[in-house]
Amino acid sequence: MFCHTGLDTLSTRPETGNRKPETGNRKPETGNRKPETGNRKPETGNRQTFGLSPQWVLYDGRPFASALGLSHVDQLNALAASAPEALPVARVVGDPCYDRILASLTQRERYRRALGTGDRTLVVVSSTWGPGSLLGSWPDLVRRLLAELPIDSHQVALALHPNTWHGHGPWQIRCWLADCRRSGLTLLPEIDGWRSGLIAADLLIGDHGSVTGYGAAIGVPTALAAFPDDDVAPDTPISALGSTAPRLNPAKPLLDQLDEAIALPAQADAVAERVTSAPGDALNRLRSVCYDVLGLPEPAGEPPLLPLPVAAVPAEDRPPASVAFRAAHTTDARTKVVHLSRRPAELATAPDRHDDLHVSCPHDYPLRTIRASAAVLTCQRAELPADAATWIRDTFERHPACRTVAVLDEHSCLVRTRTGAQLLARTAKLPPDVLASAVHAWAAEPGTVPQEISIDLDGTRHRATITPS
Repeated sequence: MFCHTGLDTLSTRPETGNRKPETGNRKPETGNRKPETGNRKPETGNRQTFGLSPQWVLYDGRPFASALGLSHVDQLNALAASAPEALPVARVVGDPCYDRILASLTQRERYRRALGTGDRTLVVVSSTWGPGSLLGSWPDLVRRLLAELPIDSHQVALALHPNTWHGHGPWQIRCWLADCRRSGLTLLPEIDGWRSGLIAADLLIGDHGSVTGYGAAIGVPTALAAFPDDDVAPDTPISALGSTAPRLNPAKPLLDQLDEAIALPAQADAVAERVTSAPGDALNRLRSVCYDVLGLPEPAGEPPLLPLPVAAVPAEDRPPASVAFRAAHTTDARTKVVHLSRRPAELATAPDRHDDLHVSCPHDYPLRTIRASAAVLTCQRAELPADAATWIRDTFERHPACRTVAVLDEHSCLVRTRTGAQLLARTAKLPPDVLASAVHAWAAEPGTVPQEISIDLDGTRHRATITPS
């Protein structure tokens, strides 16, 4: 039997207590054991390194495996201190998970396309499990990020530990995060999503989990939102991370803190040098050990190191449908410009009564309060429940607060105001719902809407043509 210990199983959570090594005739599991829910309290007592303590590597005082693979030579010292009986079977083989991430870094743009990131700053949030984890200690962080970061310049993705997925169940996780997913959160798939998310990320927000360690080791700017120092073994990759990465302050606005974290010098070396003693060579070493254990001759040639699969993002985790637009008008070099900035309307922390703010959402948005307060209601042309003229009339009748309705096509929208103006707006790159809100903002101003308008969407300039329809 072969056992491998890497960053994903080592040094992030110390084994505590006076638990004795298993002995005797232990009965097999019956299959009715309930999954961990993430709220297990740590045992107290004598600390031992998780993954290398006797209960993990010995059975009746002897190694239970024919070979024990370690990722770093430093782990030999830890093993000698905690379970010296296992030293004869220990082998330093490196970290195949880390090697595969390194081998996939050249395909970063491919992973960003799959996530729909585009030119936005991708912020990946990683949480391990338990009360000391990011979500356990700062449960509203994801919602704050979505509420405070501009939609058109930032994307937020979440990677959860498998214990969280299986402890609560996928349905419960998606239910808890339903408002976040409607507001633009990308929920990364459990198995392969976190690795492709790290490669695509511009910033990682994490805790003492292994995902945070891997991200920092490959050079992703990293900030810590939770880090229980007492729960991290010393002289490990995660302890190195804790001593170098900045920590977020819940009392301060997040956007400025994220910009500061991205601008900091890379700290990858301090973590990466502790992840593996054999970067890029784990598969070769693992194969040699496995064939040695089997007593077979090792095949010639090198084992293939395949790039990571692309994590597919469900359609419902695409950009938000309910948006609060802040609009302003300026004159720039004799050109009138409408400035727009978008935030998820559903995650607004308090009602905002500014005159330059309006809400836009689909006419069938699942929250009645959002629909009732929306100044702009939209519908994709392919999803119209009736002809456009009938749908426009009925929408105004059902929604007294609505000032503008829009029928959306791929690069254009048909806009009708409550005052009776009907316009066709076209642009090559803007989402059509943004175009509808730009026309709405112009129509709210005295005077007529020009044939061409300039739209500044969070610092990016676009032009749109407007014609009567």
